[in-house]
Amino acid sequence: MADARHKRENATEGERSRALATVLPARRRNIFRHQRDGGACPWPIYLPRRWQPGDVVELDLAMPIRRVHAHVNIEADRGKVALMRGPILYCLESVDNPGTDVVSAVLPPDQELAAEHRPALLGGVTVLTGRGQADGRTPIPLTAIPYYAWANRDAGSMTVWIVEKIDG
Repeated sequence: MADARHKRENATEGERSRALATVLPARRRNIFRHQRDGGACPWPIYLPRRWQPGDVVELDLAMPIRRVHAHVNIEADRGKVALMRGPILYCLESVDNPGTDVVSAVLPPDQELAAEHRPALLGGVTVLTGRGQADGRTPIPLTAIPYYAWANRDAGSMTVWIVEKIDG
């Protein structure tokens, strides 16, 4: 699941003339332009028209997974990364990574991650999955959940800052 999707369906009876308006996050404004009469519309985007029952507007926003590197002046987090997907911060929780000390787990810089929606987990969340290392050498699966969803199951450890590089 790489994108966020918003769907709005018109359910009113009969024709109505009105404008649907939306504002995109600033980071998306430079990649999306609604064209009308040869020019770009100002923000927010307005979609004026005569709406009919059943008309649908869908908006897809890319939500790539990205690594946020800790500031080099924060010694305790040097060489660590936090994972984000769109505006959502993720964490490693021990309940999702059994047998792994999540605080010392390593996520190599070249390791690709995938977003996967799990409807049965915590009422439906999108997790990030990939391969890491337990001790800097032994391969292990890693699962990150949204930070807002942690501490809702079994007790255990959690970390936002994940080791990416081992000094030495």
